[in-house]
Amino acid sequence: MNVPPLGESDPVVRLLVQSISTHPRVLAWLATDGLIRNFTVVVGNIADGRTPARHLRDAQANRPVQDRRGAEWLDDRSRQLRAI
Repeated sequence: MNVPPLGESDPVVRLLVQSISTHPRVLAWLATDGLIRNFTVVVGNIADGRTPARHLRDAQANRPVQDRRGAEWLDDRSRQLRAI
């Protein structure tokens, strides 16, 4: 497969990601534009210890889950994705 220029990569990314996941939140993210750029920013935010929530608005949980200390989490089963 030929790799398209970054600005033209969304259709290829959609095709490849849809072949490995049909989760509704993944499909919601795939409906946005600039997928590679967005993914890169999200990974960078997580690596820097910052929440990527504003870059994932279309794929966010319907409501955060609060733990006993009042911290909010996107998904109670995935506490690594803590939303501050």
